[in-house]
Amino acid sequence: MTQSEARPTSSRRPDAHGLDAAGLQILDREACLAVLARGGVGRIAINVGALPLILPVRFALDGERVVVRVRQGSTLERATQDTVVAFEADDLGPAEGWSISFVGLARHLPDSGDVGPGVRLALPHWGGDGEHLLVGISTEHVSGRRIDPSDRTAEAGPPSTSET
Repeated sequence: MTQSEARPTSSRRPDAHGLDAAGLQILDREACLAVLARGGVGRIAINVGALPLILPVRFALDGERVVVRVRQGSTLERATQDTVVAFEADDLGPAEGWSISFVGLARHLPDSGDVGPGVRLALPHWGGDGEHLLVGISTEHVSGRRIDPSDRTAEAGPPSTSET
């Protein structure tokens, strides 16, 4: 069994057409990573004082891990040192889009040689003074969905609530 076969991609099995119970296309691990390779803005869920906190972050994919930039001394830096986090990114429109989430281990990457050459450029600072560092998050337990543009109910939009 390969490492990618050993990692679950979804808690629900697709039907014969690769759709979940809500009619969304289930993405396998490779498709999820291909979508995440575009980078962009996602959300990281961390634990702060025994409470969940979800923060927006810019991200890039480096191999099979997501990399985010954090400010040194920040809550996000403290909450991403050798700990399990959740991550989600999406791009949703009225008739098509995708959403990918995963749980993985976050680790600080203090050496610039720890990431691929284009990753630092893909993660500009969001502002704020001080030094920044990169955090790598393993992409274990990946789950992805895509709104199938051929689904006629998605094309029709939400049901009307007006009375006639």
